[in-house]
Amino acid sequence: MRTLDREYLATHPEGDEKANFKLTVNVPSSLDVKDNPDGTRPSITVDVTAETYLVAISLLSEMHGKADELMIGWLGEQLTEEEHKILEQLTEESEPVPFLKEAVEKIHEPFLTFTTGVEAVLIVDGKEVTKDVDVTITAPSVSSGVSAFEHLTSPRMLMSVAVSFSPEEEDDEFGYGSANEILVRS
Repeated sequence: MRTLDREYLATHPEGDEKANFKLTVNVPSSLDVKDNPDGTRPSITVDVTAETYLVAISLLSEMHGKADELMIGWLGEQLTEEEHKILEQLTEESEPVPFLKEAVEKIHEPFLTFTTGVEAVLIVDGKEVTKDVDVTITAPSVSSGVSAFEHLTSPRMLMSVAVSFSPEEEDDEFGYGSANEILVRS
């Protein structure tokens, strides 16, 4: 039986070790990207580092749904200085600029890497504590990376991640044994 143990997630990894894990999803077949030498699809990855698993999962859930901010940040790294100047001169009445769509959808070999993070003030044992999470996304395009990030940080996916980090209970008092059940502890 698996557990979902908030206390465990809040205290692990122990000591000075950071919570460091990778979330992956295959590159969609709709993108024109070469398969790996073994014939499998390459992966879009999200590397995550935080103080504990609970901090990582909590802050990833805060980042979920903020695709526009993520897209703007990543896109800003892809544009040239000249393109940035053009954007600064745009008004609400301006025509759309084609280089934005091209930059979002362009396939890159090797894949693009974008590093970001978020910092939040959490209440821990009645005290305000600043915590952060660092995230590195590796994807063939800005749009595929942002879409994958949204998928991988959905509540359902983060719940699965939390359960996978929590301890496994072999002998439990409820008699479930090795059944496919999850015991929630807070």
